[in-house]
Amino acid sequence: MSLETRHTEKNILFMLLEALKSDPKLAESKSFKKIISQLEATMEPEDVQLVLKKIADLD
Repeated sequence: MSLETRHTEKNILFMLLEALKSDPKLAESKSFKKIISQLEATMEPEDVQLVLKKIADLD
């Protein structure tokens, strides 16, 4: 997987999780959760962990 693709995936996941954090009602959307799960499944595990850490650090 190219570095550009990995960077793009990390940015998209970050934006989705940031939206989820700012609007908890999104957690009720099965489609929204499915999008996040599908994206995480295609990503490198270390990239997912990096994004999750960045989201946790927003607190």
